[in-house]
Amino acid sequence: MKISPSQIATKRDCLRKWLFENFLRIPSVKKAYFAFGSILHAVLERWLLADDNGRDRQGRAVNLYPYGWAAFTERDGTETTISEEEQDLIKDLVQQAIEQGLVERTPGRLIEEYYAREVVDGVFIHGFMDMQLLEQLRVDDHKTTKSKRYIMSQNKLHGDIKMRCYAIEMAMRWFDLYNQQPDGILMRLNYFVKDPLKPTVKKVQANIATEELEGEWERICEDAEEMKLWGEKYKKFLDFDKVPNYTSLDHEEIPGPESTDVCNKYGGCPYQNICTGRETVQQYFRRVDKILHPKVIKEKKTMGSIFASRLKEIKAAKGTAVAEKEEPQPEAHPAAPEEDSQVVAQPPPWANEKCTKCGGSGLDEHGSACAICFKLAKQAGLPLPADCRFDDATGQWIIYQETKDDEAIHVMGADGKLKEAAAPPAEEPAAEEPAKDKLTPKGKGSNALSAAKKLKQAQRKLEKEAEASEPEPEKPKATKAKATKAKDKEPANKNLGRPPMGFTLCIGVAPMRTGTREVLYAEQLLDKAKEMIVAELKQQYEEQDPFKRRDMAVLAVRSMTEGMGSAIIVAPNLNYATQDLRAVVEELKVHAQTVYASIGY
Repeated sequence: MKISPSQIATKRDCLRKWLFENFLRIPSVKKAYFAFGSILHAVLERWLLADDNGRDRQGRAVNLYPYGWAAFTERDGTETTISEEEQDLIKDLVQQAIEQGLVERTPGRLIEEYYAREVVDGVFIHGFMDMQLLEQLRVDDHKTTKSKRYIMSQNKLHGDIKMRCYAIEMAMRWFDLYNQQPDGILMRLNYFVKDPLKPTVKKVQANIATEELEGEWERICEDAEEMKLWGEKYKKFLDFDKVPNYTSLDHEEIPGPESTDVCNKYGGCPYQNICTGRETVQQYFRRVDKILHPKVIKEKKTMGSIFASRLKEIKAAKGTAVAEKEEPQPEAHPAAPEEDSQVVAQPPPWANEKCTKCGGSGLDEHGSACAICFKLAKQAGLPLPADCRFDDATGQWIIYQETKDDEAIHVMGADGKLKEAAAPPAEEPAAEEPAKDKLTPKGKGSNALSAAKKLKQAQRKLEKEAEASEPEPEKPKATKAKATKAKDKEPANKNLGRPPMGFTLCIGVAPMRTGTREVLYAEQLLDKAKEMIVAELKQQYEEQDPFKRRDMAVLAVRSMTEGMGSAIIVAPNLNYATQDLRAVVEELKVHAQTVYASIGY
């Protein structure tokens, strides 16, 4: 069994978290800032491994930033690449560290020195020291932080368990080499503040006496013995072929933290859902495994997906039309419109481009009208499904209206807006032949025109009387159209206009039976909001002002509530939630149709 200084620190904070994270290997979603620190460590390692003249082992000038240096590969094989802004930030910090002497090519230095020492029978403590100077009895560790306020003070550094483990190993090496105990060890932290507005570097150091290290070693041995006993007790859960089996795991029998402050350290513990009873270990494992290893599922073609793909065609056609308008190209032999024209389906008139439920297609997965688009269109007075039909030949939506002879039918144009069809050309009076000049004296054209007008009116009157005497073929259609329009106002079709069911919010409680309703988690919505904020501001979420980023997260989640439908959103007990998550849950309470909460949450 191998343990590390970080594992000992985790065990002292919360034994349950250590068992979940380091022994049972229950996965968690890694934070993005881990890649930044790992890449910065690699750059510093390349600089310190070079000789005093800055050359590598092959005698060439060391290249601190070789091809692919900005990518970091996790243990599971996933690769993370930092942004260009973060790359420039690392170069700035490394340059400052070199110029200010924070990192030095001191003779006798050991870089990324690995050590492993047996603590108790069968348990070894191991790790890597960033830089070890044995002759100076000094050990260095590089750390990144987003603000100066997170830099350890000298007193905190003196009690840091990780640096004490490094100091113990150095004291033992000194004793093995010189057969005597040193008076003390110098512990030093090199801080790299990754503030994009004011990146700085700073060192903090503290001396620790050998007597204190002896007492710390005894405590580490006790921790290792306890970790060994718990590991043997839960070793049975590691006996699996491919998929872990935690069906009989009872997490409540494992001691938790003494204070809930530990649950919110370093951005919050990933296993809070298990501790608060919102998820079992199996449910948590399945959820996180889907996030870390998403499966590619072939989507079934539905009316909604078909119209979503057609919307992309519409936008692409618009972009092509704009490009052709900007750069017209003459055609030697223009083809006939009927031969080159392609039928492109238009979105229905009730579709809302900003709808998050249907993606702007106006239809749900069953091919019916999207409930949200329907409601918004009804409020805005736009045509509804009962007021129009889709023409397969033209790809346009035709709006039913009680039209007169001189009115046109509204159709959906290629630009997605309602337009009027071209009205038939007005009948012009017949051209007068030269032989009738006797009826049209010179200078009296107005009298001839009025006579032609009266003749035309008499002709229309005769046509109307003839139509009245015969059965009208169009009358049944008009009656049917009116009947259909009246039928739309009856309660039979009122389901289309029924307002959608709002989502349900569960705070500190978990639903046992949900039927077909979708279950979401408040943490997922917060993560989605973080992605939106990072994409908008081009800056890591954790690096932004806490109050501003919290307000932006609330606004982002508020925009998501329109497309949640009848989903069930599960939120943790707010006593164990971070400040950002609390703000998100409070915003969800405002928009939820029903809220369930545990007593005293």
